[in-house]
Amino acid sequence: MAENTDQKLDEGKDAPPPETVLEEEQRDPDEAVLAEQAIHHYANDVLDQFRQSVETALSAFTAWVESQNDPHVLDNGGFNAQIGDVFLEQMMAACGGRETPIGAAMYAELEGVVDEAVRDEAETSYFVEALSRGARDFTWYLRDNLQSVLTNQWDQLRDLAYEGSTDFIAALHAFGMPQAEWSPADMQSTMVAAAEQLRDGKPKTPEEAVEKDPEQEEQEQQQLLADEADKKQAV
Repeated sequence: MAENTDQKLDEGKDAPPPETVLEEEQRDPDEAVLAEQAIHHYANDVLDQFRQSVETALSAFTAWVESQNDPHVLDNGGFNAQIGDVFLEQMMAACGGRETPIGAAMYAELEGVVDEAVRDEAETSYFVEALSRGARDFTWYLRDNLQSVLTNQWDQLRDLAYEGSTDFIAALHAFGMPQAEWSPADMQSTMVAAAEQLRDGKPKTPEEAVEKDPEQEEQEQQQLLADEADKKQAV
């Protein structure tokens, strides 16, 4: 009997005291509140900066569109749809891809925005304005619903933010939060490059694409030569 008692005492030597186990299982509620406030504060700052950067990039792209000799040559659903795809790719890249929780939520929202804008807006400048509104609305939605978007990751984030720790920041970005230093110039240049390629490869209008009959071309050429000769004689 004494041996069993001694064995139990020996087994308990390295065990943490009961109050330590309780502390590990249940954090101080006040600490939890402070940790969540820190997460939201940081996320709000990053999302505000990201929203402004996206709006800057899209405004610069619109300015490029309007600077074209004939900006209306780009005003068609096919062009807008492809530009919308480039926009989505850039937004997904900012969030680490569709595999991240935030990236998945963003794609689900913005894909619908692009599809609706393609149907409703033929003019490219208005189309891009719709994309900008969609990006803005999603950042506001994420700001107000961050915990629900990251339901499965929230406890982990909160644990990393206890006692003023900033360890949660790296994890938050790994879950899809855009980087604070995300550059609007990258989105702008990528969209402009894609638009230039689409513009230069744009098919001719039906009137331009019709091939003239060789005999008709010969007759028109002869007529031009005759007209030139008449002008010279008149002089």
